[in-house]
Amino acid sequence: MGEAQQADGGLELLDVLRRRAWLVLGCAVVVAGVAYLLSSSQTARYEATASLTLVPDGGPTLPGRTVQAQPQPSGQTPSPIVGIRDVTSRAARQAGISLAGTRVSAEQVEDTNVIRVTASAPQPERAAALANAVATRLRAERRERERTVLKKAMASIEKTLASIQTLRGGRERRIALGQRIDDLQLQIDVNRGGLEIAQRALPPAAAESPRPLRDAALGGLFGLVLGGALALLWSQADGRVRRISQLQDFGELPVLGAIPKSRALRGAEAPTLRADDA
Repeated sequence: MGEAQQADGGLELLDVLRRRAWLVLGCAVVVAGVAYLLSSSQTARYEATASLTLVPDGGPTLPGRTVQAQPQPSGQTPSPIVGIRDVTSRAARQAGISLAGTRVSAEQVEDTNVIRVTASAPQPERAAALANAVATRLRAERRERERTVLKKAMASIEKTLASIQTLRGGRERRIALGQRIDDLQLQIDVNRGGLEIAQRALPPAAAESPRPLRDAALGGLFGLVLGGALALLWSQADGRVRRISQLQDFGELPVLGAIPKSRALRGAEAPTLRADDA
């Protein structure tokens, strides 16, 4: 009984959609058209992406010994993506690029050492130029931060060395400190900040948005759903009996017979009974 009711309900739904097909298709066409027009009226936006690589720095080498880089805290990954908005402002000002109508984001790709800098702008050339400028600025500022740390460490060692110059028995320590100062100076000279530009951004050939055809297709799908929902609501508000199951539910009595729908009877005169036939 339950399967029969489900089958009958499915047939009733199909019948409703068939009778209201004009409404469903009309909604799809109208919504698709509106979506296309709205999408076409938007300003085109282009996206360009530059990639940087986090490079582990083992430290430069000196004749006879290896200079060890400053270790990173355990469990932490160095991240240069700090204050991307401020970095973007400084990069644009340095490169002479207008930030009007632009957006910039920078994120490290999960489980990789790759950082993507994506710039969006109304012109493809400006998007690529901005992405490259921000990537270059990120590398430069990270290098400057590490150089500042190394310089502070070297100044501290020089201060310590100066304080033990007059002490007896401190010759070996003075030599070790002097070597450490040489190491730090070399690191300052060759330090690259642990970032390298892996791929520069190129002007995109096509706009990232808007996409009128895609938006029209999505609008058409939404219109089909909307039209189907309106057709079902209209059917619920319609009190006319169109199926035998509806008549049985309404009268709670068995149906003894039904007159089939026939196109041949359309427009024909209704039969009448004569007195003799009665």
